[in-house]
Amino acid sequence: MYFHYMLLTSMILLIQASLSGRTFQLLWPNLPTLQNLSILIAVPLSAFALTEFSRRFLEARLYAPKANQLLKSISYMSLGYLALSLLLPPHIAKQLSVLGALAAVLAVSFVSPYLWYRGIRQARLFTCAWTGLQIGALTKLFYNLGLLPHSLLTINALEIGSALQAALISLAIVERVYQERDHRLKVQQQVIEEQRELQRLEQRNLYDATHHPVTELPNRGYLERFIKERIGIVGNKSLSLCLISLNRYREIDRTMGQDNADQLLYQIAHQLNDFVSPLPGITALETIAGNRIHVASVDDITLALLFDSVSTKEQEVLMMAISGYLLQRIDFGNLSLDLDPRFGLARYPEHGQNPQSLIRMAKIALDATHHMQGCVAEYRDSFNPYSERRLTLMAELAKAIENNNLVLNFQPQLNLKNGKITSFEGLVRWHHEKFGHVRPEEFIYLAEESGIIHQLTLWVMRNALSKLQSLETSGFGDIGIAINISAVDLEMPHFIEDIRDMLTTYQVSPNRLTLELTETALMRTPELALATLKQLAELGFAIALDDFGAGYSSLSYIQQLPLHKIKIDRSLVQNLERSQENYVIAKTAIDMCHGLGYEVVMEGVEELATLEVLKVLGADQIQGFWLARPMLWDFALEWLKTFVADGIRLPQSNSAPAPEVTSKKTGQTT
Repeated sequence: MYFHYMLLTSMILLIQASLSGRTFQLLWPNLPTLQNLSILIAVPLSAFALTEFSRRFLEARLYAPKANQLLKSISYMSLGYLALSLLLPPHIAKQLSVLGALAAVLAVSFVSPYLWYRGIRQARLFTCAWTGLQIGALTKLFYNLGLLPHSLLTINALEIGSALQAALISLAIVERVYQERDHRLKVQQQVIEEQRELQRLEQRNLYDATHHPVTELPNRGYLERFIKERIGIVGNKSLSLCLISLNRYREIDRTMGQDNADQLLYQIAHQLNDFVSPLPGITALETIAGNRIHVASVDDITLALLFDSVSTKEQEVLMMAISGYLLQRIDFGNLSLDLDPRFGLARYPEHGQNPQSLIRMAKIALDATHHMQGCVAEYRDSFNPYSERRLTLMAELAKAIENNNLVLNFQPQLNLKNGKITSFEGLVRWHHEKFGHVRPEEFIYLAEESGIIHQLTLWVMRNALSKLQSLETSGFGDIGIAINISAVDLEMPHFIEDIRDMLTTYQVSPNRLTLELTETALMRTPELALATLKQLAELGFAIALDDFGAGYSSLSYIQQLPLHKIKIDRSLVQNLERSQENYVIAKTAIDMCHGLGYEVVMEGVEELATLEVLKVLGADQIQGFWLARPMLWDFALEWLKTFVADGIRLPQSNSAPAPEVTSKKTGQTT
């Protein structure tokens, strides 16, 4: 645009100088032909420069596309006249040049006021400047024609008009420069804002991609990348992953609605993060606004923690603290909720060499907690459904049952009232040729998973009934046997019929056989379990609730069960004589069971001092290593005969005082 303006100004000066004869006098006095040629060149070039400058300065392409095409056509036509002026006779060339200049003047005279009328800002000064030049040119023309008198103004009208045009156009160009500068600055600022917004959007997208939408904590993808980086840092040092499953979250979701469940999940996740923050050995996954984040959300019901370079003992201490915190009921609004948390652990490098395998092993350990006592499990190959050991055991368990390669060990139960043995608990054992002793919780879980638990239960029951016959033959017809049955057994459609058939075969009174079930087994299908247990009770079997205190059963539901005995879990018996809390809990449990009309069997009694306290508390029976370890049948029968012959002297009910209990409210010792 500025180039065309300079070209226009130069051509106007050349035309003025040529018309006044100054160029001939000063530049080419001996070249009259060049004098004529300068006019022929300057006129079409000025028309070309005028149209090109005008359409660019006025931005006709944006505001008046048709006018822009008109100006562009005239500029091309002016260039054509310039070429023809070098070929045609001078008088014809001058006529064409004047015609082209007149077309350019008329077009610009029309376009600039039109755009001013349209509100285009730069058209104002341009129109004024062009009008000034036109007035000067017309005044000069009228003077030359004798229509205006001789004066200083009329003589210099063209120069004055040109000067006015130059001044106004210069102002317009300066204004245009500032406008374009401001526009560029605004564009640059807009670009910067767009880049910032794009950066914020990218950061937000990255945050959303790496964080859970409900808890706003790092998600599984973030956790995997973090573990990968952490493995590169710790090298051969240990790194433990803990997965925490909120077992009853789905139930809460269905009961309270998704919005409330999401709020609860957010609350639990952040309360857990606040709880673990001061604990040593727990790795911070990220820091946001000065807050360290330790908890990740692997999925909708699973949280995760990372333990960095902690020993096995330190890990146990951490898990006791974390599990103890989450096992408490959670206050949410006006409700107090039990989430039934489960904890699965996997350790690097023993259990996994990369984040994916570490998470998979921790999930396997997490799943195993649903089939074992307690809520915390660290990964073992026996938990892995795809390990060689597990597949082998699963395939050979059915053969072991069929070939009678399992054995029952028997652990006696002692009546604290009369000092007599009331029954034996039959505990199934399996010694594998390749893997040696296989733990019961491992192969029973395999049996449930593979669908052969019913065959295993029937095998145990047949052996128990056979041993009851042996007891009766040996003169111990008043001693019974207790066996464990699975929740899966209660769901089998022909379970009751199979038991009836065995009772007919062995001709044993069913009240001598006690069927024990855990709390978790009863809660699997409560209505079906209750119906089946009632049928078993009608047949005459004694029903016992095993491991009471280790689960979270509803007491109102337990009260509906046709129970005869409740076996208190060993966790409530340990350190009974030394722990005031365990004493209070055990006493409360015993009193509650008696209040409901059930006999109480205390498991895990290993010391005489514990037995003395249980005697004071009024427990009915005990079972544990203090009395005898599980024994093979022949040895158990001999042990029974010796026990009956020698007897046992139990402590008096008032011989063991209760441990001192300090009230947490008053601080007084009782």
